[in-house]
Amino acid sequence: MSRLSKPLRITLFSLLGVFLVALGGFIFIGTNPAAAAQFTDTVLRPILGDQRVIALEGHYFDLRDRLNQKIYARKPIDTGSYAATTPPPSAPPTTQTATSTFATPSPTPVSSPIPLQVTSFSPLANEGMWQPAGEPGLERTFIRTDPTRSYSVVTLLKIDQNTLRIGAVAGTHFPGGPAGPGKVPAAIQQSGKLIAAFNGGFQEKDGHYGMVVGSTTYVPLRKGLGTVFIDANNHATIGTYTGTLDANLQAVRQNGPLIVSGGKISSQIGNDYLWAGTASGNFITWRSGLGQLPDGSLVYAVGPSLTPTALATAFQAAGVVNAIELDVNTFWVRCMLYTPTATGYTSTKLLQDLADGGTPYLNGYEKDFFYLYQQ
Repeated sequence: MSRLSKPLRITLFSLLGVFLVALGGFIFIGTNPAAAAQFTDTVLRPILGDQRVIALEGHYFDLRDRLNQKIYARKPIDTGSYAATTPPPSAPPTTQTATSTFATPSPTPVSSPIPLQVTSFSPLANEGMWQPAGEPGLERTFIRTDPTRSYSVVTLLKIDQNTLRIGAVAGTHFPGGPAGPGKVPAAIQQSGKLIAAFNGGFQEKDGHYGMVVGSTTYVPLRKGLGTVFIDANNHATIGTYTGTLDANLQAVRQNGPLIVSGGKISSQIGNDYLWAGTASGNFITWRSGLGQLPDGSLVYAVGPSLTPTALATAFQAAGVVNAIELDVNTFWVRCMLYTPTATGYTSTKLLQDLADGGTPYLNGYEKDFFYLYQQ
């Protein structure tokens, strides 16, 4: 066998080195999401630039998705990962079909069934069925909306604004501008009425989407963007910012155009750059969002292996009128449920695979977030 030429050997060794580095990075991100997120933002972005890092992230998510396709071709979905935190009330058996989702197992439904064909997958146990989420005013369910990915599961948390109130907090470093408190207000914590908290939106440099809390402008607002408006009664409305604000608003957060407007999915949904900082339409990652039902209830959505289309379709299936995407990626997407104790709170992740924000949300977290509490 003839020996390889020196240039060819160098090329092969270079390719092997790139492969090993990529493999190491893949393992590092999968096993250390917190460290990987910090390394990306504090080291890679300043050196390589935002767009190059976003491109690398796109390649990583693509590889991860290909791996998931192989894994879930051989194993069933673990529905226990999406089960309600408390058993649903007893009710007569309900038949679930692929074309009738979001029925409520209760004599008085919270919302009417949505006769929408989402995917051709055989429904999983309790898929699309609203169930209690452990506290009055909260219900949850899950649904799959990507016809090519059975493992792309969107969990929905419905928030009754007649029972619960919502607030917003700027992080100690993000979205940008002056430093925020980064924690649930002391008065809310001390009241024992804190119920939940979930992630906010992108950093300022990822889209210059605005945030205002009280009299402090962290990032200036931009016209034409999807916006969460929180009034003086801590009641939220989701819509588009037109350039004027009501005087009684106590918090405002933007994060790109509405992905659902008037019950319809945005015509720009294929332009992933608007909702993930990349021009690729195949950015498959953890995503989250906040929508609003016709009765005023809010719906927080979160799930892995999602495109903007899959997220928007889940909102539409649930009957949401307007919806905005929030933060994305493994480490930044988080939702915590709180239970008061004699000394503070215990916390539980909405999904077992989410990052744990229980303590940071109470003591100081770098990114902005929303919190829910009993009125």
